Amino acid sequence: MGNVLWIIEEGLEGGKSNSDLWALYRFSEELDKICDEVGVPRLTTFHDYSVSASEFDEEMEPTFSNASGLLASLTKVRDVVANSGMPFTFGGKARRSDVLHDLDEAIRVAGDCESKGKRVRLSVIP
Repeated sequence: MGNVLWIIEEGLEGGKSNSDLWALYRFSEELDKICDEVGVPRLTTFHDYSVSASEFDEEMEPTFSNASGLLASLTKVRDVVANSGMPFTFGGKARRSDVLHDLDEAIRVAGDCESKGKRVRLSVIP
């Protein structure tokens, strides 16, 4: 299926997200357009490419982000997606419910990290 995103709490670097956030990665361009429209940082600005770099024998330190900044972007984008008719089509199927599921999972983890005072990374996993 290609790349996916994992949302990982600082201190749990060896850990894995409860789910592969494939729809957040697949529809990054569309979601970034929504971010631009509502005036929040693009979701792709939070992407961490350290795992992808290691696949090519490159060393890159993980990029952690402030959980509250990511949470603000995720929440605004989710509101727009939930209240729009955007189908987010992939493979001939409407994938809006997949996008909402991934947004909900990312919001849950980012919210937990924010409440613990932890940073988070939205890691691109090949």
